[in-house]
This record gives sequence, C-alpha cells and structure tokens, in this order.
Amino acid sequence: MDDGVLGGGASTAATPSRPPIRLALLNEHRIGSGVLNRWLSRHAPDFVLVAMEQDWAALVRHPAFPPDVVILDADPVGPVSISARVRACRAAGSVVLLLSDAELSEDAAALGVAEVVVRGAAM
Repeated sequence: MDDGVLGGGASTAATPSRPPIRLALLNEHRIGSGVLNRWLSRHAPDFVLVAMEQDWAALVRHPAFPPDVVILDADPVGPVSISARVRACRAAGSVVLLLSDAELSEDAAALGVAEVVVRGAAM
C-alpha cells in the first residue's frame, strides 16, 4: 500500500442511514492511492477505499475482503486469469469494475463485470 492509502473523503459523506460503499483496488499497475482518494472525494463521495493491494493473493486475504466493489485491471499480473479473479470476487458478493486501456464490451459482458473503466478517461 502507498501514499497513506485508506480513507478518502468518502467517510465524511456517508450518512447514518446509508453507510459508504466499500471499495477495494487490486493495484498491480501502481495507481497512486492519493490520486484515487482525491478522485473519490470529488466524484464518488459515497465510496470509501478499504483495501489496496498490489498482489491478488494479498487482496483476497485482506481483512476488508470482500468489499462491495472491487476494481481489477483487465491485464492482470501473475498466474491467476482475469476471469478467475472476476468469478472469485463475484462469488464473494462483490461487484467488479475493470480498468482497461480500451473498451472491452463483449469481453466484459461475458465476464459479468458491472463496468469497464477506460484508463485516462476516469481520472
């Protein structure tokens, strides 16, 4: 984890009747947590970053797993395929977003992800 990761501005935006949406990021390509937390604060104040790991195994062992939403890279690092990662997250009850360099509409639909976020367009 880097940049004093967790917390974001989301925890201040949640109301007692509606807790924040818990978000985890598999950060294999090293997005700065400060950048993500600032983006969340400005654009998604109902979200709070509860886990950011650089390794798939560390993410699924994290005490905050499973969160409400998991962000995965469409180009995974390591031996576990993206489809296996998505299936594991969905089986645990998480919604999955994919980060990609390009649109993956057919592939994403086949995987069952909620959304594909194209890098550069999101942050």
